[in-house]
Amino acid sequence: EPKFSLEVLPLWPRRSVTCEWKDSAPYQRLTAGNPQIELCPHDADPYFIIHMEVHGVADPLISFSVVANDDKMGTALPCDVSDITNTTADEGSAGFNLTSAKLPEGRTLAKSAYIRHTCVTLELRLPKEVRLKSYVIVPYLQPAGTRGTCVLTVSNKSGGFAVRNLL
Repeated sequence: EPKFSLEVLPLWPRRSVTCEWKDSAPYQRLTAGNPQIELCPHDADPYFIIHMEVHGVADPLISFSVVANDDKMGTALPCDVSDITNTTADEGSAGFNLTSAKLPEGRTLAKSAYIRHTCVTLELRLPKEVRLKSYVIVPYLQPAGTRGTCVLTVSNKSGGFAVRNLL
């Protein structure tokens, strides 16, 4: 009797976008330094795999968050501190002062692992109770002030979704 068996997994439809950090922002801050990618589900399939891969950075610390966008399709989360009231002054690890907005309270659906590596993957199941038309994926690259490129790949079983860069 075999001790293990191999099973062929189906290849799910996927879509990728490339974004860039010209000057990465502090972790979990909304600034123009962190890209934003919109995920728009078109059908009822709630299960997604999100994979982020970073290029051009030696020894990066990476992570990403998925935030409900309150059906504001095509609109990035506010980065300008004059747009929102929940702001803090943050001392970035690159030694500069940066005023930035925090992630919206209560709207963060999932966070990937915060890892010292070039790639990270997250399994995301969207809530059944409230299905929105727009979610925003915010990738983070540390240390703050770093330049790099990110390829974000989203897949699900049905392929009924779109992804696009917002920032």
